[in-house]
Amino acid sequence: MGPAGGFPVAQFSWGDCFMPDVDYAWIYGYIVTWYGYSATYLEDVYGHQVPVGSDSVKGLFFGVNGGMGSSQRTAAIACAPPGDCLVASEDDLDHTTWTQGDYEIRGSFLRAWRQYVPAALRNY
Repeated sequence: MGPAGGFPVAQFSWGDCFMPDVDYAWIYGYIVTWYGYSATYLEDVYGHQVPVGSDSVKGLFFGVNGGMGSSQRTAAIACAPPGDCLVASEDDLDHTTWTQGDYEIRGSFLRAWRQYVPAALRNY
């Protein structure tokens, strides 16, 4: 059931969080995306993992499509059954002029970490 007031998913010390979106992928659980101001006061897209049945987020939040010297906002997320998720966001390539002609849509994939362990076969 969870806490009556919900649980925090995105809390920043330097800015506010806006426009959340969420989807589910079996390998992650729920992935929540939003945008907020970065430490340099540009807008960037972030994400956080919420395991199924949990009343809290897992680990640290992560950046998505950010840090490119431009502002990203209004992210949307969609996940495929195997676990790959596509995050699309509005991007202002030249954030210093703030003109509409600078806007475009950018996408980033979130993919689960996969580790392959070599197997050794011994004949005794």
